[in-house]
Amino acid sequence: MRFQPTASLAALASRRLKRGPLGGHALNTRREHMANEALNLAMEIIHKPDDEKLREQNVKKLLELIPSLTTSEIDSILERIEGEFRGNDPLWKRQIVGQIAEVFLIRRPIPSNPLSIGIKHLYEQLEALNFTGIEFFSSVIQIAVLVPLLALFAIIWPYGLIPVAAGTIWKIILISRLKIKFKTQGIMEKMPLTLAIGIYFLIWLPFALLCLPFVIIGWLGTLISGDA
Repeated sequence: MRFQPTASLAALASRRLKRGPLGGHALNTRREHMANEALNLAMEIIHKPDDEKLREQNVKKLLELIPSLTTSEIDSILERIEGEFRGNDPLWKRQIVGQIAEVFLIRRPIPSNPLSIGIKHLYEQLEALNFTGIEFFSSVIQIAVLVPLLALFAIIWPYGLIPVAAGTIWKIILISRLKIKFKTQGIMEKMPLTLAIGIYFLIWLPFALLCLPFVIIGWLGTLISGDA
């Protein structure tokens, strides 16, 4: 016997929209629309499992939408999707929820090298300097600061690969957790992946600790800009 939702899909979507932007972030209208559309497509697949044509159409749309979503938006959608599953739900629902969650998780972006972003931003500032007229002296001061900073960022660029490694390992942990929840049954099936997650976590931990300078500097920047 198939699971039949007690509320219509429209009502379900309406409730989610009333809860505010996904992840509690202030999204612009277009981003909020894309995130909610992705969520509604996923929910439609879960609640209409017998419609193969609809599932194919929605998966195709999801594959087009997901690359435009941020990590926090994908994480918020994953939380909602996993919330649709209960321990006593039938196997078919476990499989569908797991498959949809995996579609999002596999495409969850890995952090890029933050120093690459910094180098690009510094270079853009240098290009924008104007050495004519009244702006000459301010531009000289800025170039005296920005050029050494640019050189420093270029020298320590390999250090920026640490967040990339940490993000990659964390994604492996999330995928393994998803497999435990939706693709295994019984203690013996769950045990190998559980042990693997423990090992992944131990590998991830030193990388995460080495990322703390980026977190602290980013927090200070947020504090200075007044966005905190």
